[in-house]
Amino acid sequence: MQSPELPAAYPAPGKRRTVAVLVDYIDHFSGGYESALRSSFQQVCEERDFDLVVVVGRAIDAPDPRDRLHNAIYDLLGGAVDGLVLVAGGLTTFSGPAGIQRLREAIGPKPISSLGLAVSGVPHVVLEQQSGMRALVEHVVVHHGRRRVVYLSGPEHNPDALVRLQVCRDTLAEHDIELGSERVACGAFNYVTGMQAMEELLARGESFDAVIAANDGMATGALATLAAHGVNVPHDVIVTGFDDIPLARLGEPALTTVGQPLARMARIALNLVARQLDGESVPERTEIPAEVVIRASCGCDGAAARQKSMPVPARSRPASLELKLQFESIAQRCEAGLRDGHLEWVRVILRGLLREVDGQTGALDAALRHCLTGIGQHRELYASLELAVNLLWDELRRVLPELESMFAGAREQVLRAYNRAQAQHIWDEETTYTQILRSGERLSIVLDLPELRRALREVLPAMGIRNAFISLYTDPTRQQLEPFFCLHEGELLPEAMLPFDAHELIPPATRASEKRRTLFALPLASETQHWGVAVIGFGQGIGAHELLREQLSAALTTVALHREIIDKTKLHERSVQERLATAERMNALSVLAGGVAHDLNNALGPLVALPDLIRKELLRRHPDLADGDVEALTDLDHIRSSALRAAQVVKDLLTLGRQGKTELSALDLNETLKDCLVEARLRFPSKGERASSVVLRAPAEPLPIRGASQQLARAISNLIQNALEANREQSPVVVSASRQRLSEPLQGYETVEPGDYAVVSVTDCGQGISNLALQRIFEPFFSSKRLAEHSGTGLGLAIVHGVVKEHRGFLNVESQVGVGTTFTLFLPTTDELLPESKRDGAVKGGSARILVVDDESLQLRAARRVLTHFGYETTSTCSGERALELFEHSHREHGPTPFDLVVMDVHLNQRLDGLEVIERVRALYPTQKCLVVSGHAQAGEASSVPSSLHWLAKPYTAESLARAVQIALGTDGAVERQSA
Repeated sequence: MQSPELPAAYPAPGKRRTVAVLVDYIDHFSGGYESALRSSFQQVCEERDFDLVVVVGRAIDAPDPRDRLHNAIYDLLGGAVDGLVLVAGGLTTFSGPAGIQRLREAIGPKPISSLGLAVSGVPHVVLEQQSGMRALVEHVVVHHGRRRVVYLSGPEHNPDALVRLQVCRDTLAEHDIELGSERVACGAFNYVTGMQAMEELLARGESFDAVIAANDGMATGALATLAAHGVNVPHDVIVTGFDDIPLARLGEPALTTVGQPLARMARIALNLVARQLDGESVPERTEIPAEVVIRASCGCDGAAARQKSMPVPARSRPASLELKLQFESIAQRCEAGLRDGHLEWVRVILRGLLREVDGQTGALDAALRHCLTGIGQHRELYASLELAVNLLWDELRRVLPELESMFAGAREQVLRAYNRAQAQHIWDEETTYTQILRSGERLSIVLDLPELRRALREVLPAMGIRNAFISLYTDPTRQQLEPFFCLHEGELLPEAMLPFDAHELIPPATRASEKRRTLFALPLASETQHWGVAVIGFGQGIGAHELLREQLSAALTTVALHREIIDKTKLHERSVQERLATAERMNALSVLAGGVAHDLNNALGPLVALPDLIRKELLRRHPDLADGDVEALTDLDHIRSSALRAAQVVKDLLTLGRQGKTELSALDLNETLKDCLVEARLRFPSKGERASSVVLRAPAEPLPIRGASQQLARAISNLIQNALEANREQSPVVVSASRQRLSEPLQGYETVEPGDYAVVSVTDCGQGISNLALQRIFEPFFSSKRLAEHSGTGLGLAIVHGVVKEHRGFLNVESQVGVGTTFTLFLPTTDELLPESKRDGAVKGGSARILVVDDESLQLRAARRVLTHFGYETTSTCSGERALELFEHSHREHGPTPFDLVVMDVHLNQRLDGLEVIERVRALYPTQKCLVVSGHAQAGEASSVPSSLHWLAKPYTAESLARAVQIALGTDGAVERQSA
C-alpha cells in the first residue's frame, strides 16, 4: 500500500499553516497513548514549521452531559485551522464512524485525516491490529502453554476494543479455549480502570494463568493489582498489553505487548493533511502493520533472546573494511526493525562507528550525541535510539565481536542520557505539580473578573507559559468571543480588544507570530454552563493544561456565583428597602388614618346608619312606595353603599397597621364565614342578585381555629368582593370550607407545610389572572382592575395576605385566564374548646333607658334616632362630664342607676375621655352596663378596652348598633331597673 510520508525537504508555504489535532483526553503525566501521539505530532510540526493546535474535548455522543459541554469546542474549528487530524479511536468511543462523519460535516470542507479508525470518504491511517493481536494470543497459548485466559476489554462501544476482543476470542477458539463473558472485565483504556477490572475478576474467583489486556494502560493497572494480591508475574500469571507506550517499556516487569508505531502513524496522518493542503490526492486508507514486542511480563526476555544468536564466524578482513563492505546491507536490515521512524539514526551511528574504527577517537560518542540532541523533550524516542543501537550490535556481533566494548559504552551513554531526561522530567513534573497547587490556591479565591485577570498575570508566567488567549462568550448562541486575558509572546495585551468570531478561537491580532507555536485549545465549561475557550501554549509544565482548564472553569463559575449572589443581595436589599418603605408608608397611612378616623368615621356615621331609618320611615308613611321604582330610595341605597365603602378603606388601612398585634382566641370559622356572606349582601345593595349568588359549602361540624374573627371576616369578605366583581353574570361565587390533613408539603403559590388545617376557598368564574399579575397580587396598592364603582384601593389582597400570615397560615392561588380564579386559605386548626356561640336571631328593640355620649352632634343625633326607632328610651349628651354629673346626682340621692346602658364614645376631645368617664361611673355603680364606640381605632385600641365592656367600631349601621345594644344589655331589651 502506498505510503503518504513526505521527504524531509517538504517545501514550506509562504504563510505558516495551522493544523489541529482533535483528541478526547490528555494524558501528559503517565506517558500514555495520547501523550505519545501528541509528542509525535509536535515533532512533525516542528520539522514542517506548522503551528499545532491540540483541541481537547471529549468523546462524541458521550452520555455524560458535562462531557457534551466540552465537545462544543469542535464546532469552532471552521475558521481557526487549515487542516485537522482526528484521533478517532478515542473520539468515537460512543458514536462509531458516524460521529466522525457528523463532525466532518460540521467543520466543513477542510483537509482532514482520521487516525486509528477507518471512516468511509475520509483519508485514514489504521493499524492492522488483527494480525498483531492474533500473534500475541498465539504466543501466550502456544509458546507459553497458558489456557486459563482472562481478558481486560476496553469500552463496550469502542471500535478498537471490539476488534481486539473478537480476534482474541476467535484465536482462543481455534485452540479449543472458550473466552466467556464471565472471564471478561471492561475498563476505559486507562490505568485506574485496569486496576478495577482486575479486582473484579479476582473477586469473581475465576482461576487464570494469563491476562490479555486490550491496551497497555489497563495492563499496567492489572500488574499493580496482581502485585498487591501477592501474585507473581510472570511465574504465576503472565500479562500482555497492546500499543507499546513508553510506560510499557519502563515497568517492572517490562510489558509484552503489540507495538503500534505511533510516531510513524502520527507522521503519516499529519502528512495526509499537508498533501491535501498542497492540492495533492491522497489514498483513503493507509494500513500500518503491528508486531508483537516480547518482554519480561510473559516470561521471555528479548535482549536475552538476541544474545542466543548463531556463533561468530572467523574473519580475515580488517574491521574498517568489513564495515564499509556491509554498511548498506546492515543499515537496511536495522532500518526494517525500527517501527517508529528515525531511520537516519542507524546510518549516523554506523558512520560514527566507522570513523571510530578508522582511528578517529570519540567519533561514535559524537554520533550518539547528535542523535540525542534531536530527541529533545520527546522522551519516548530514547527507547527507539536504544533499539537502533541494539539492532546494530545484533548485526555486527557476528562479524565484529571486538566492538562489544564500544557498543556497551554506546548503550551506557544512551542510558545515562535517558536517566538525565527522566530526572529532568521528574523535576519538571514536581515543579508543574507545585505550580498547579499554587495556581489552584490563587484561582480558587477570586471573586470577580478583574481579580481573575490579576491572578492569571501571576499564575501563567510562573508556569513558563508565554502564550495564553482566554476568551469568553458574549451571547448564549456562542457565536462570538470577547478577549478576556491575552498573553502574546510573553507580553500582556490591552484588555480593550474587540469581540471576534468564535470560529477564530483566538483574537485576530494574535494570529500572526514569528515563532512556530504549539497550543492547546480547551473549552471552559462547568456543569451546564459554557463560559468560553482557553487557548494555551506550551510552558514549563506541559502537563498542566487540563488541570489549568478545570481551575479556570471553576474560577469562572465562582465569579458567576458571586455575581449572582451580589445581584440577589442587591435585589433583596432593594426588596427589603422597598418593603421597609412600604411598611413606613403603611405605618404613616395607619397613623394618618388613625388620626383622622375619629372625624371620618363620625362624619360617615349618619351616612351609614340613617339611610335605613329614612327608608323605613318613608315606607311606613307611604306604603305605596314599596311597589314603585322611586329614585329617592335608590339614592338612599347609594348613599349607604358609598359610606360603607369609604368606611372600609379606613378599616383596611388600620388592619394593615395592626399586623403583628392581633390577639388570637379559639373560634368557629364556620360562623365567621356566615357573617361574611351577610356582609357581602350589605356591601352590594345595588347588586343584590349577584351578592345572593354566593354559595357557601361548609361542613356541619365546627372548624375550630385560633384567630381574630373580625380580621378573618375582613380578609374573606375581601376575597368574596373580588370574586363578585370579577365574576361573569349568572355565575355563582363558591365559598367552600373543609378540614384537611397534609402529611407532606403541598406545592402551590407557596409551600404549605404538613399539618391539620381549616381550608377556605373562594372560586369565581371570571377572566382569570395573568402570570405576570399573579406575582404581584398581594402587594399593597397593586391592582389590575379597571376603575369602576366598586373598584378598591389595591389593599384588599394585601389585607388577605397579612391576615393569613397573622394567623400562621398559608395561601394558594390557582388561576386560568378566561376560566376563573380560586383563592385558598390554609389556617391551622386547634384543639381548644370553642366558646358558646353568641349568634342571635333577628334584631329586637326594647324599652331600656340608654344614655348616648358623643362629642359629634351628627353622630349623636344618628345614634339617638336609631335607638329611638327601636323603642329605647334614649338620652343623649355631647359631654362626658355632663354624663358623669347625671350619675353623681342619682348616687347622691341614693337612687338607682339612671340608665340601663351607656353608649360611650372613647375619644371625646374633652378633659375626660370616654374610658375615664366609664371608670368613674362604675366607681359609683359597679354593675353599670356599657357599650364603647369609637371612630379613632388606633392600633391595639380594641384590645386595651376592659373585657367587661362591649366594643363597637364606627361607622355602624342601624342594625349593627341595635344588635350591639341588645348584646350589651344581655336581654331582649325589657330590663329590670338597677339599684344603687
